[in-house]
Formats: sequence, structure tokens, C-alpha cells
Amino acid sequence: MSKDPLEKTDVDDETSSSGEDDDPELRELEERDNIVMKYEKGPESKDIDPWENPEFDVYAKMDRFGFVHKDPNEATEEERANRRRIAKEVKRESKWLAMDQAWKKGRLPKKLEERTWKGIPEKLRLKVWPRLLGAYELKEARPNLYQELLKRALLVSRDIKQIDLDINRTYRDHLAFRRRYDVK
Repeated sequence: MSKDPLEKTDVDDETSSSGEDDDPELRELEERDNIVMKYEKGPESKDIDPWENPEFDVYAKMDRFGFVHKDPNEATEEERANRRRIAKEVKRESKWLAMDQAWKKGRLPKKLEERTWKGIPEKLRLKVWPRLLGAYELKEARPNLYQELLKRALLVSRDIKQIDLDINRTYRDHLAFRRRYDVK
């Protein structure tokens, strides 16, 4: 009596995987939840491997953007160019501060567009961009919008895994991202 190859046996049941385990969408949701959980627990969690939070002398080697560099004492052509750029930016800052006074009084400065194209000084970007984009008005009209969007993203975003991978491999030498699963 020959055995039917399509007939299912008890052994087959034990070795086969369930359909749920193979479902890529379910696996993706589990990975997403795991990543979110690690960020919620923070970098001090016992689930985090030590290699993910390197300790090093951060402040001595950090540039003004928060990136860590190998040798802080090495003066390069880039650094000399940086000094010239800073001198130019200081001049721009004084012009922007004067223009800001008129803007606060409700008058749109004539040179606003031209100076924006030339570049908003770094120290003033946090102040200028929200004003240019109408963020203050939006925040006043919908005070809880950011929290609503954040909650929705944590529930349905398919990009959490990719963002986590990108931060981990791209910004590990930046002060804000050097500790894995740290929420700022």
C-alpha cells in the first residue's frame, strides 16, 4: 500500500509553520512595536546592547552642529573657511536683527525675500522659519495638533523601522543620536 504524497500526517503538522508566523505584515507590525517600545524605555533599558551607546569625550570633539570629529586640534582649510563664513554671518545677523524689529511691529520688511535667499543666520533660524511658515498661527488654532500627529504616527506609520535604521547608521557621531533609543 503506497502512501498518498498529498496526505497530511502528524509529523507534517509539527514541522510546518503557521500562516500567522509567515505573514510579513504581522511581522512588520511586531518589529514596529518592538522599536517603539525600545524608544519608550529609553537608552538605559537592559534590553539595549552596550555597543549601541558608545561613551566618548563628546564635547571636546564636537562641532557646532553636534557632530563628533576625530581630532579637534587639527586646523584645516575647512576650518579657515569656516572662520570667514562666521565673520560674514555675524554681519548678516545684525541686519536680520534690525529687520526683525520692523517685522515684530507688523511691517513686512522689504529686504525679507532677498535676505532669505542669501541665507538666514543659524542663530535666528529657530525664530524666523516658524514665523515665515505661519507655525505660530497654526499652533494657536490647533494647540494639540502635534501630539495628535505623533500618536497617529506611532500607531500607523510604516516608516518607523526605516527611520530607526537610518538614524542608527547615519547619525551615530551626532550628539543627539549617539545613544540608541534616546528620545530628545
